[in-house]
Amino acid sequence: MGIFDDNESQIETGFVSFTVTVSGDGETWRYTNSDAVLVDDDGNEYQPVPVMTSNIQADGAMSGGELDVTLDRSVSLADRFFPEAHPAIYKIVIRQAFHEEGVIIEAPLAFTGVITSVSSSGDGAEFKLKCTTQQGLLSRSGLRRRYQHQCPFLLFGTDCRANRASSQFSATISAPAGTAVSDVNLSFYGEDADNPEIWRGRDLSDLQNRVFMVGATIEFQGVKYVVWDLETWDAANSPNVFRIRLNSRDVTTLRDAVSAAAPADRVCVITPACDHTMACCQQVFSNGRNYGGMPWIPFENPVKTMFVGA
Repeated sequence: MGIFDDNESQIETGFVSFTVTVSGDGETWRYTNSDAVLVDDDGNEYQPVPVMTSNIQADGAMSGGELDVTLDRSVSLADRFFPEAHPAIYKIVIRQAFHEEGVIIEAPLAFTGVITSVSSSGDGAEFKLKCTTQQGLLSRSGLRRRYQHQCPFLLFGTDCRANRASSQFSATISAPAGTAVSDVNLSFYGEDADNPEIWRGRDLSDLQNRVFMVGATIEFQGVKYVVWDLETWDAANSPNVFRIRLNSRDVTTLRDAVSAAAPADRVCVITPACDHTMACCQQVFSNGRNYGGMPWIPFENPVKTMFVGA
């Protein structure tokens, strides 16, 4: 990454890396893409981890830039967002780090802002932070804030009002042998025995209607796992069986637990994720009246039979 500000003094000796500092809810995490631990003037240590950023495109006033930061899921920061995000605002600061023998000797500012969304990426072994400057956050329209780009509230939070218990559902889980990528299969049925692919009004044979399962939580024998992909296993013959893929570090643990359990005990509880759209809020969580935390908005269009905002 090059010098952010052309007016910064050039340093002819030493090495250049960058540091990422995330703070929120009383905690701070510090990482660097250097090969070794870096220490700043205050004695703070920056842990070396795989870090990747998109191009920094903010001006000197930090007025409108957005940035993606990709980190390995093994870092402790990931626990704040998976399997469920904590309802807090997290600030992020990125600096260039000129360093010698592990000591930062100069660290010009490259980006400062807040995290607006978090998602799994790659094969689930990484996660991506979408960040924006404070000015960019203020310029966003409507109810957008924190982690949501549509409904602004954390799923099952106080303002969301969705009911966790009624939103959850059970599924039969299996770990078939011989699958090339060590997947785990789920079996669950819709409301209509003649149309098992229809679940809570959604045709699950359509990929777009299964998006709510990306980021869902599976609880089996008291352990929670996060789903990062869902696809039909054999849609033609078994429309109610779905293949799920997990973080590569979790799949072996879950498969071993499923294989060791008696067939009658291979039942898990699934907590769906939310894409923060009106359709998902109503169909998956039956919470349309509280969409966006505004129960006074009319639930139905007075002219046509459709959700307002759908």
